[in-house]
Amino acid sequence: MSEFKSALAPYMRGLIAQKRALGFKYYEQENQLLKFDSMLQEHYPHADTITKEIAEYWAIRKPYEKTATVRNRMTPIAHLALYMNKLGCNSFVFRLNELGKEEKYPAHIYSDDELYRFFRAVDTCCHYSSEVPYRQFVMPLLFRMIYCCALRPGEALRISVRDVDIQNGTLKILASKYDSDRLIPMSKHCGICAAHTFKQSIPIHKTICRSFRDIRANR
Repeated sequence: MSEFKSALAPYMRGLIAQKRALGFKYYEQENQLLKFDSMLQEHYPHADTITKEIAEYWAIRKPYEKTATVRNRMTPIAHLALYMNKLGCNSFVFRLNELGKEEKYPAHIYSDDELYRFFRAVDTCCHYSSEVPYRQFVMPLLFRMIYCCALRPGEALRISVRDVDIQNGTLKILASKYDSDRLIPMSKHCGICAAHTFKQSIPIHKTICRSFRDIRANR
């Protein structure tokens, strides 16, 4: 579990433990709580509860943010306040319905030409970087796995080397939606079935596609 340092750290750890005991992964929410924890250390270092001022400060919408982004940030904070209230604290529970309705976007079906230009751009825009040494391999592979193997973005990002069966040409997806596991045949367009050198160059416990959070953290 992540290291929380604010005065509310025990409550955050307790909430995450409770959610996971109930079967929720609660990974993205944990990331949001970490950011909230950092904000408390910087702006409210002596806060021992969630006040209306703190909640509304954290809910301030940045010019580039959509309603869904703010909702994702505020939902675990509302969970935390409810959890603290059940333990006898007097915490302010932010009402998520005050954020308004989320924008809905029509689905876009890419044409063959758009797909060709997209993958050509992915193949040519990524060059070697010492900060992200596998980027020139990862980015083309990542988007091909998402498109050709019908993976969710989070599933593709969490695949580790041990989940790739080169001999049988399958991907093992573990603990996905509804905590289910499944085997997926790899499309020949992924090109990974023949990538023995690439696979052997990465430790077996490492994810092939590192999360963007990890990439930023190492900068």
